[in-house]
Amino acid sequence: MLKLKHTKKGRTSTSRRVGSANLVGYTKSSKMEGYTHSFHPLVKAAQESHQLSDIFNGQYSSSAAIEPVYPFHQLHRLLLSNNTLRQCIESYVTNIESQGNTLEYIGPEGSENSAEAVAEKQRIEHFLTTCTSGGSLREARERSRWDVETYGCRFFEVGRSLDGVIHRFDHVATSSIRMTRRDAEATPYELVIRDPETGEYTTETRVKNFRRFVQRSVHGQSVYFKEFGDPRKIDPKTGEVNENLAIEDMATEIIDLHLYTPGSVYGTPRWIGTLPAILGSRESELVNLNFFRENAIPAMAVLVSGGALTEETFNTIEQYVNARRGRDSMNRIMVIEASTDADAGGIDHSQPAPKVDMKPMLSERQQDGLFQDYDQKNIRKIRSAFRLPPIFLGMAEDYTRASAYASLLMAENQIFAPERNGFDAVINDRILITHQPKFWRYKSFGPSMMEPETLPTMLDAFESSGALTPNAVIKIANKMLDIKIEPITDDWGDFPFEIVMHYIEEGKNIPGVTEYFNKLDAATGALPDENTDEDVANSVKSGLATMVSEYKNKGSGRLPTGKRRSIKREERKRAAGMRRRSFGIAA
Repeated sequence: MLKLKHTKKGRTSTSRRVGSANLVGYTKSSKMEGYTHSFHPLVKAAQESHQLSDIFNGQYSSSAAIEPVYPFHQLHRLLLSNNTLRQCIESYVTNIESQGNTLEYIGPEGSENSAEAVAEKQRIEHFLTTCTSGGSLREARERSRWDVETYGCRFFEVGRSLDGVIHRFDHVATSSIRMTRRDAEATPYELVIRDPETGEYTTETRVKNFRRFVQRSVHGQSVYFKEFGDPRKIDPKTGEVNENLAIEDMATEIIDLHLYTPGSVYGTPRWIGTLPAILGSRESELVNLNFFRENAIPAMAVLVSGGALTEETFNTIEQYVNARRGRDSMNRIMVIEASTDADAGGIDHSQPAPKVDMKPMLSERQQDGLFQDYDQKNIRKIRSAFRLPPIFLGMAEDYTRASAYASLLMAENQIFAPERNGFDAVINDRILITHQPKFWRYKSFGPSMMEPETLPTMLDAFESSGALTPNAVIKIANKMLDIKIEPITDDWGDFPFEIVMHYIEEGKNIPGVTEYFNKLDAATGALPDENTDEDVANSVKSGLATMVSEYKNKGSGRLPTGKRRSIKREERKRAAGMRRRSFGIAA
């Protein structure tokens, strides 16, 4: 592999002396691919993109649209290029918008199953199912959450019927829409208000300086919307008031929900304060990526002393170093051809042979990525902007079961539940209020936060206070088992469970009780006599099966425990407590 060429000085006219330091430190100068050097302004320091720029470029003055402080297309680029933002936003989407919803009863007590309440529930459920143009309301909520966490704001289009009732509530992509400046003059409008005590609806006249919203496509087409509650007829083509427009030709309304930021009508994303960390993490990752791509340090260097390199050999080395990068260069060896150096002769004018040394270079190579601590600190900064515990980003190495539950409980109480309540208020106070509901309101679900050990304690407390009724049992079973058992409409459904079981034991006839236990039997199915599964749902299921079994045994005159019916009352209470605990979690 090593070629040595003995040549008198002068026979090779193009020769260069190359020392070991030159060989080790030599690299070809080139700009790192995808690497940026300017941080002013910070948002524009992201990688150069060949995507479309702001579709409103050149339109802010002519359309009276307000330009966002942070360009939306650049914020979108940051989301795609950062290693933490997407996980944080996905946690928000999953825990806030993806848990489902229900209708919560708010009407007079005892009227939940009345014909009027049932009809109203069906009407609202139909609206919630059909209010979006494509997909479901849950999907519209998820998309809007991505928008508000990426850009700082989200928009919903609202469409009304001729009588003013809202029948359309759909997400509009934030990247395609801009706000205009508010009108100089205030406009009176009617505000519908519901009395929380009586449930009666009244209207109140107020005034407001409304604004318009303009949406623009990549093809240059623009359409205007009016602000929610604006009673005027707005032309969707020009954004101007036109009282001669037919109702079907009027602009529809927009509800804007944003993360409030002083001085910005659009709001700003909650992570905008960590922008240097977001950009810095991207730059550090590109530095590491460039190292693995280039890998300019060879595995071994062959050093020649007492000789000279020909021009051809020098050029060959230069091409060798610069041409081979990445995995191809991991085990390469440089081959150097040297000529005799006439100036290095001794007193007797003898010509020494060139000396060749082979020096391994593996120790000079980088053993791990650079800026690892810096990147970890940046991740913590970004996560703290969302106030998320590490477990929500998949970082659960140091978690115990207790600490994980504490983190989930903290995030639910401090972040997710308030966000869900805020959206529920929009649905109930702005959208459903036009339907004037009397019995129901919109309620978003949250994740179940109950620990398995908590349920038996709660059931003990409920039973001892007389609160554990068959209807309460049904609610727990429906939630834990994901089944649908209708509540008991007879009076005994709200009696304490111990009293109901005592009546059954005494052989008293309770209307509807047989049908109830038949429903439980069909819902739970057959189970083995012994249940060792500690999961809450399986424990509840086992408890329901035990209730069915006890009812059937009591109907035949036998106690399931084998005790005689003449046992003392105190012992019967203790047996009832054992049944209650079995219902919570099987021993």
